[in-house]
Amino acid sequence: MMSRFFHRIKKTFLPKQQRAILAIEQYTAELEYLLVGINYQTTFEFVSLGKAKNLDKADVLFKKTFPKAEDLQKVAKPIELNRFWNCIDTGLEYRGNTSSGIKTNEAYEKAISKTAQAYKSALNKSIDTNSQLFEYRSDIGIPDYPVFWAFRLLFTYQDNWYFIYGSASD
Repeated sequence: MMSRFFHRIKKTFLPKQQRAILAIEQYTAELEYLLVGINYQTTFEFVSLGKAKNLDKADVLFKKTFPKAEDLQKVAKPIELNRFWNCIDTGLEYRGNTSSGIKTNEAYEKAISKTAQAYKSALNKSIDTNSQLFEYRSDIGIPDYPVFWAFRLLFTYQDNWYFIYGSASD
């Protein structure tokens, strides 16, 4: 078993991008834990697809992880950075309706907000001015069950392709 000290040292020597990926994975788990309520559960996922020079090559990587997914060339639509963040914010800000959702208080909202900001900050470190951003506009082939909201986004960082998705269901 690795000691906490060794784990911290190991993280220190990782390249910036790998540290950001570890942080994103940690925050997705924390968000799923926090964003749960009566008839309400969230799913957040971060998938590192690998290196690809273009969308056609990324599709091959995508199909290895999601074999039933539609072709990226058909359903991955380029988006602007504002749309990327708006998709994510919709999920992070949703608290429910009259029959389902999260019951919070000020302290709980503060914990959600802190984790959401850390998640977005870690994601932001994985996006630069050369990043390509896409929205996966299909329900087919992705293992989530959106009822209240969902986002499915692809982005690049130095020829590495990533897929993040989140959703809420009852």
